[in-house]
Amino acid sequence: MCIVVNWVFPCTPSSVPLARRHIRAALPSWHVPEGDPAGEVWEDLELVVGELAGNATRFCQGRIEMKLEVHHDHARLEVLDDGAGTESLHLASPSVPGADAESGRGLIIVSALASSWGAERTTTSVAGGSGTKVWAEMAFRSVSPHFTRGCEFAAV
Repeated sequence: MCIVVNWVFPCTPSSVPLARRHIRAALPSWHVPEGDPAGEVWEDLELVVGELAGNATRFCQGRIEMKLEVHHDHARLEVLDDGAGTESLHLASPSVPGADAESGRGLIIVSALASSWGAERTTTSVAGGSGTKVWAEMAFRSVSPHFTRGCEFAAV
């Protein structure tokens, strides 16, 4: 039981704020009522999108695909880049970077906000070649009555 939406963005840093804006606009575009439990995770989901899309822009070659599934009790976000898939996949709990580090905090944020997350290589990306999919799930505190239909693609 879910709503599914897909977006494709160019492989540029400007796609990161664009991806966040798409997430921010999704609930109102679906006419989700104020106070719906899905709204409890939406600001956190926007942060997670920023981190995952930011990482994807470091490795992509042409485009980034973002998929959002909103089920009756959780949201699942997947970000797929079309990079060569040669970067290291850090699936263990991320370590805290040094105080002077300019990067390395994104997956710590994702790990803290998501109920679960992971990464995997894929042989089919938005460009039809290799790539990496990073996903995160955010659980609602209670079951949302708004998302009770069978899985369908939503217009945004």
